[in-house]
Amino acid sequence: MPSARPSFTATFIAAYWDLQRVLRALWPLALIAILVLIGFAFAGLIVPRLLVQTVVGQTILKQAIDVTGLALIAPFLIATHRFVLLGEVTRRYAIELANPRFRLFSGWLIILGLLQTIPTFLLIATTPPGPIYYVGSPPAPDLLQAIVVFAVGIALFVFLIRIAIMLPAIAVDAPGATWQNAMHDSSGNAWFIFFVSLLPQLPILIIAMALGIILRMSSGLPISLVKLAIGGGLLLIVLVLGIVIATRLYQALGDRLNQPLDA
Repeated sequence: MPSARPSFTATFIAAYWDLQRVLRALWPLALIAILVLIGFAFAGLIVPRLLVQTVVGQTILKQAIDVTGLALIAPFLIATHRFVLLGEVTRRYAIELANPRFRLFSGWLIILGLLQTIPTFLLIATTPPGPIYYVGSPPAPDLLQAIVVFAVGIALFVFLIRIAIMLPAIAVDAPGATWQNAMHDSSGNAWFIFFVSLLPQLPILIIAMALGIILRMSSGLPISLVKLAIGGGLLLIVLVLGIVIATRLYQALGDRLNQPLDA
């Protein structure tokens, strides 16, 4: 049976406590992961524009680059889940394609990354190709298109936050680590998962906005390097906070995820 659902205050405090523990114990892996994310983010912005002319082609290539970057940070994500839950300190940033745990975890990262792109591709697919000419004021957006894309986006959002607790289960080889069991264990907790995941991130978002306003007043190469360093650091904090919160949510809500599939 899962433990009692934690309070928002307890989760907030635990998130920052786990954050400093993870950064102290796993900082070499964290540094590699954030460099991978930044590198693939830049590649996703530049490479599609250089290689592909069409919007659809650029979007597909960008999403392919993005999900590849997700798969390549799997070693750090797995190590973080195992450190928080088991106290295990991983020393190597190992991409172990022969390891079933790594294949399952990175495979689900790719699936989740692709699912997030569905609203974007749906919007592209339902938008008329070619230039649109009009006289006077521009026409209002297609209401049906907006409703469909919004509804699909909401459905995917709910699904993704509910199965987030599956990833820590996979990382520690839980016997019932399937998306069906994650949906069962998170039933009735979608809003709780959303808010408990959002609240610890708010201070970081506020700091990022304040620093952005301050740094926008200056320019030049040194300021650009400072912006890059600060942005990378904040991205790392947001990433680790998200991982440790998902881990603690699995610890609190996981029930069927911890039971053998034939139970």
